[in-house]
Amino acid sequence: MKNILHKYTGRTLKKNKVRTAVTLIGIILSMGLMTAVLEGAYSGIQYLINIEIDHCGNWHGGMRNMTEEKLTELAETKGIDRTVSWEEVGWADAKTKNEDKPYLLIESLGEGAEDLIAVRLIEGRLPENDQEILLPEHLKNNGGVNWKTGDKITLDVGRRVLKEGSSEGAELSDRELGVDRSFTSKEEETIADTVQKTYTVTGTYMRFYMGIEPFECPGYTALTRGKGNGNLTAFYTLKNPRAYYEFANNQSISSNLITHTDLLVNYGITGRGNVNMVIYGFAAILILLIVFGSVSLIYNSFSISVSERTRQFGILKSVGATGKQIRSSVFYEAFVLSGIAIPIGALIGCGGIGLVLYLLQNSFDRLLTTTTATKIHLVIWVPMLVIAAAICLLTTLISAWVPAFRAKKISPIEAIRQSRDVKIKNRSVKTSKLTEKLFGFEGMMASKNFKREKKRYRSVVISLFLSILLFIATSSLTAYLQQSVTGAASGHSAAYDVTWSLAEMPEGKDPEQIISDIKAFNSVDEAAFVSAAALQAPRVSNRILSENLLDSDMVDQNTGEDSSTVVLLNFVDDAAFEKMLEKQQLDRDAFFNKNEPQAVVYHHVVFDSLDPKSGNMMVRTGNLFKNNAAGQTISCYRERKKKGMSFAQFETKETGEVEAVYYELKDPEAEDDGYAEIDPEKEQRFPADEVSDVIPLKIGALIDTERDYFSDSGYVVFQYPYSMMDAVLKDAEAVRETLAGGHSVFVLATDHKAAAEDLHRYEEQTQAGGYIQDAAEEAELIRLVIMVVNVFSFGFIIVISLIAAANVFNTISTNVNLRRREFAMLKSVGLSDRGFRKMMNYECIIYGCKGLIWGLPASVVVTFLIWKVTTQAFVVPFSIPWYSFAIAVGAVFLVVFASMLYAARRVRKDNMIEAIKNENL
Repeated sequence: MKNILHKYTGRTLKKNKVRTAVTLIGIILSMGLMTAVLEGAYSGIQYLINIEIDHCGNWHGGMRNMTEEKLTELAETKGIDRTVSWEEVGWADAKTKNEDKPYLLIESLGEGAEDLIAVRLIEGRLPENDQEILLPEHLKNNGGVNWKTGDKITLDVGRRVLKEGSSEGAELSDRELGVDRSFTSKEEETIADTVQKTYTVTGTYMRFYMGIEPFECPGYTALTRGKGNGNLTAFYTLKNPRAYYEFANNQSISSNLITHTDLLVNYGITGRGNVNMVIYGFAAILILLIVFGSVSLIYNSFSISVSERTRQFGILKSVGATGKQIRSSVFYEAFVLSGIAIPIGALIGCGGIGLVLYLLQNSFDRLLTTTTATKIHLVIWVPMLVIAAAICLLTTLISAWVPAFRAKKISPIEAIRQSRDVKIKNRSVKTSKLTEKLFGFEGMMASKNFKREKKRYRSVVISLFLSILLFIATSSLTAYLQQSVTGAASGHSAAYDVTWSLAEMPEGKDPEQIISDIKAFNSVDEAAFVSAAALQAPRVSNRILSENLLDSDMVDQNTGEDSSTVVLLNFVDDAAFEKMLEKQQLDRDAFFNKNEPQAVVYHHVVFDSLDPKSGNMMVRTGNLFKNNAAGQTISCYRERKKKGMSFAQFETKETGEVEAVYYELKDPEAEDDGYAEIDPEKEQRFPADEVSDVIPLKIGALIDTERDYFSDSGYVVFQYPYSMMDAVLKDAEAVRETLAGGHSVFVLATDHKAAAEDLHRYEEQTQAGGYIQDAAEEAELIRLVIMVVNVFSFGFIIVISLIAAANVFNTISTNVNLRRREFAMLKSVGLSDRGFRKMMNYECIIYGCKGLIWGLPASVVVTFLIWKVTTQAFVVPFSIPWYSFAIAVGAVFLVVFASMLYAARRVRKDNMIEAIKNENL
């Protein structure tokens, strides 16, 4: 009997080719989409991991200031997979032009160190003995020392120590300085116990990851071989990378740790739990949408199959088939279809995502600014395919479970009579006279059919409901994903193309001369010079501050009436400032009046902020002042240095008096340079007016429109013309000292790369030093991020839409096919082709309207839930994707009418007598 049932199942699948094809397509799309999502995500993670390993190495963590004994202890610690090390040889004065980085730090590579630490050669080779040395590229680019491959160099190598009697006041046993201690001055420190060493340069390599060579390290790391001075740095990997932070927090070997944060993040180990929540939330929603859409499609297919085969099941039961065998027959159908569709879906999914990743290779390379040969490509991980296949098979079996259970329970008489799905009670098919009057006999018959066959009617409406829900939910998910990416990116974007942060003002140059020189470059369209200083505004009336600022972490102290915030004071070269005034239609004379200086204030910002309610870091945007702030004056403070003390903060007392809080240094003769040790128990408070420069800044105009290219977006910015500096500051020496270290040039350029190169040459020529940033390149990367997100998002929408459309088509066409006897009987009593089309059109309208009535409100709820997931890490306004709603409304009626038209054409071709007989066996 079992074999007979299986044969009948096979015949049924072959006979009902359209339904079988649609079911196969549903399973194929489901498997393909799941495969693409899972294998694509895995391929992306592997690409990021490989890039990070190529750039920095595959070490997980490191420890500085180690000895041989501690290195052995680390290697023998439980959970450690592998350890390597390098040994400090010493420091040497490299006579660089970078005053903050005057040294060469020479490290000796231990055995196998290059297996865990990525040494990316630009030219030459690794050193092989203690007479060879490999130099970093930034020794030339940043330090101005141009030693070439093959050169012999002689260095005095020794220990970096504080001089006796220095202002640090260190004990003799604690005089040695390490890589994490920035350079103080030639008067404060020196290279002691030097030994002259001669090296042959074997080549150059790219600068190390910041964790290996900290930003504050005053030496350029050079590599050699051989014995060092015994100070080791260990690098290690763990057998289980996810246990890294637990291991690092609980070990007692060293307190001077290095963490390969970027690699660990790629393994999914991150401290930003709310970002993880959004990522995992989006991933879960994607999988649920796929499963939900697949179940709805495949369930309807099996449900329809069972309805079609009801009489067949009844006859089989009447000759001895058991309910268990009938159920087995339905599951057999599910396994047969899955066996065909899952491998095809896996191939299509792998091929599709593989092609997309191949086409986006260059985009990903630019996105990550990678300099390695590693390309993103499809990485097939068999366990991931097995997971996708298991989910897809489980989805299919779940879809077949209810129809199989129903087939098992049906009695032979009910099945042969096919009376189970059509149950009529008194007055259950009565229709409104208005329906008959408006839509005629055909509308009345369609309405009676809905009431007579409620299960089939509901199946179509449910299919439409699920299709609308799937499409709008997917559209909402991608819309919020794009908003999140765009919002996060905008917080770090700039309106300028290239910026140069000067280390010092070029000798013999003023802002006008610098701008004149830079504008002479063919690559530069516009340029502006800005001197900036950050000031504290400890008493700003809350009456003029917006809720955006009061609710953000930009406010340090909120007393209820006043708040404390940071103000960025900008002095812009006069020509650029005048263009800005003209653009904003502001009166020039009002802002160049030295008797009453007033500022143009930019107060529309995009910034990262800690949400006090959830404790999550959010991306916010909005105005920081109310409109009544114009004309108000804000007192800003800049503390003065006090010998033997370190400034901590400004505080506002309940009386409104502003105090400056200082802590005494342990060495009373020292000056606070950011590193001097304080005595936390010795706090001193002074009236802020006595120990600070107090600058009254008047708000002349509030600007909340698009910022000019020389204005940063993350601060409350007060702008003045450069020529107004003396009128604004008067004798505020502390502010002037701060401004002296805050010079920047902002550039607009059609060819930003050429402009950056011209600025580099000008920086070398003037010996001003500093840092040049190609912001336009970063903006291009942001656009690439959005483009990549769009590619994957719209691809997902298309496939989900196909699943939804297939679901509706399958349900409607099969329901119409099951009503062939009904249509034939109506034709036999005089229903014309025109009347038949009219009845079908009426049914289409009812189906579409019912589906929309249920689907659109449910879609709003799902959109709200997706928004709640997004707001775990990003502040984005709740919005309904109305364009998706409009598309859904149009698509519903298009798919319904197309499905009905296809099914109706087949029915019209039927032989009336054969259709009335309804022989399906």
